[in-house]
Amino acid sequence: MRNTKQEIQEKIEESEEEFLLLGGDFNARIGNKSREEDGENTRKSKDKVENKDGKLLRELIKESGWEVLNGVKEGDEEGEFTWIGKRGESVIDYVIVNGLAEEEVETFKIGERVTPIIACH
Repeated sequence: MRNTKQEIQEKIEESEEEFLLLGGDFNARIGNKSREEDGENTRKSKDKVENKDGKLLRELIKESGWEVLNGVKEGDEEGEFTWIGKRGESVIDYVIVNGLAEEEVETFKIGERVTPIIACH
C-alpha cells in the first residue's frame, strides 16, 4: 500500500485541475468510514473491518480531499462486497474520485462479477 500511496499522490499532484477517477484492488479495508472522521458518517459498507492499509488509504483520501464512491453513490447505497471467496467476503476494491469527478458521477454499483459500473452525466 505504501508504494501505491506514493503513486496515487504523484498522480493527484499532476492532475489537480482534471477529472480524475482511480479504481481497482487496493487490498485495503476501510470499514464503513468515510473521509470525515468527525461528524456524521456518510458512507455505508457491508464490510465493517478496517485494516492497516485501510487506514493509510483513508489518510490519503482525507489529505487529498477525495471521496470513495463505494457505499456513497446511488446504486451502491449499502456498500456491497467487492470480493467474495471461500474464506469470506470483503470490500477491498474501491473507486476514489476528486471533487470534479464526484460531481459528474451519477451512479455507481458493483456488478454481478464484482465489477464497478459507473455512469457519468
